[in-house]
Amino acid sequence: SYEVPKAIQLAVSNRMERCFTRFNAYNAEACSTAASATSERGWYRVAGEVTATTFTLTATPQGVQATRDTQCGALTLTHTGVRGKGGTASVADCWQ
Repeated sequence: SYEVPKAIQLAVSNRMERCFTRFNAYNAEACSTAASATSERGWYRVAGEVTATTFTLTATPQGVQATRDTQCGALTLTHTGVRGKGGTASVADCWQ
């Protein structure tokens, strides 16, 4: 079956928002592990580029999934909710 990276990415985004609410910074030391995760089956790795006031999360396909997911590729999500993709499909198709 196909594992969708959006769920893990949105979960990480929610953790980042909780950190910001609690510490007034996305990059607070207490939040250092909040910006990364691996999906349940290990097919996607989420990593964040984080500053005090911004973050961009990237869910990158891993292993065999990297060859399967050429249409969307790596998906990105910012602190403002802007969604992106690395493949040939449209953002709307990748995030539906």
